Amino acid sequence: MAKKIYLAVSVLLMGGAIAAWYFLASSEQTSAENSNEAPDLSAEAPISVKVQYARQGTLVLRLTANGYTRASRQVPFTAQVSGVVDSLPVFEGKAVRKNELLLKLNDADYRLTAAEAKEQLNQTMITFGQQRAERLNATIRTDSSIGYYLDPRRAETAYQQAEKDYAAGKISEEVLFLRKSEYEAAKLFAEDDKQRLIASRSGLNKAMIGLQRAELNFARTRLVAPFSGIVANLKVGIGQPLNAGAECLTLVNLDTMLIDVEILESEAPRVEMGRNAASIFAAFPNEIFKGKVVAINPLVDVEKRVRRAVVAIPNQDHRLIPGLYAQVKIEAQFLTNRLIVPKEAIVLRDQRKVVFIARNEGTDGGNGKWLAKWCYIETGAENEEEVEVLSSAFNLQAGEAVVVTNHFTMAHDTPVRVE
Repeated sequence: MAKKIYLAVSVLLMGGAIAAWYFLASSEQTSAENSNEAPDLSAEAPISVKVQYARQGTLVLRLTANGYTRASRQVPFTAQVSGVVDSLPVFEGKAVRKNELLLKLNDADYRLTAAEAKEQLNQTMITFGQQRAERLNATIRTDSSIGYYLDPRRAETAYQQAEKDYAAGKISEEVLFLRKSEYEAAKLFAEDDKQRLIASRSGLNKAMIGLQRAELNFARTRLVAPFSGIVANLKVGIGQPLNAGAECLTLVNLDTMLIDVEILESEAPRVEMGRNAASIFAAFPNEIFKGKVVAINPLVDVEKRVRRAVVAIPNQDHRLIPGLYAQVKIEAQFLTNRLIVPKEAIVLRDQRKVVFIARNEGTDGGNGKWLAKWCYIETGAENEEEVEVLSSAFNLQAGEAVVVTNHFTMAHDTPVRVE
């Protein structure tokens, strides 16, 4: 029995030894195979970067000026006749259309005055008709101071000759004035102007003027909007008595805002009408409002040594209001055919300017590694976003990608992965 147990244990031990030898042998073979495929731990992982592209084109230089907004149309309205406010259909901030009623005074007295003036005109027209019937065929002839009747043609000829004689120094200015007066009198008494003379003598002209004035004052009791806008600075109320000249309200059109900016006289020649302008407001710090230069004052302020320019900005949504502070950048100079890179691509190394050019080092159609090439550059003119490249160590070309992120600690030939 003991012999059988001993034999079983021996068989188990031998099997375990064979299994262990086989496992170790397999592990060594697997390790050897895997050692040939293991990554090179010394290889550098590519850095994820964003790029922009160098370009050949025009670099726009801008000058900066400050100013405040004002409405393109802002008109204060005053009462043109005296009276009591009878109707006031507006309030501050109300949008009104052209010809919409803003304010109305009590017009009873003005209506009566206009009716009286019309009646006076009717009575005068009757008198005019009677005098016209009496004198229409009459010939008005008056002896002149030089012995001939006032004939318009003869008087005109005499006046023309007097002008020539005066120019030649043959007669005095007093004689010239006399001939001119005779000519004017002859025209007044001429057949063609008889009706005008009768109208003047009968009082018809005065009556017509009186009616026009009465109707004008009656119309002035109504104040209407001459353009579409928004009511501001309302200073009157219903039932309030007003004197002629009293300020009532202000009408503002906000569709276009204007900015008055002051430009140094040394920079003013670079600004022209129609140039583009970009404005930033403290009220909207993250937005740029585009406009154009619409006016340039030709005069220089002798104390400040500046010239005034006006920038217009479309404002259909009425977000901008008068009085806002603005920083304005105006196109001033255009540098053509320049190699340009974005400012954010440039870093300083040892007080020299560097860009990293992302170049593909592959030979199989551009499928190799992307490496960032350390490239010293010399720069020229610049604006807020871009810089002119005058020369580069690695022959930077238009259309090549330059790194704009994760490049402050980058080294030459750093592997990159372009996002």
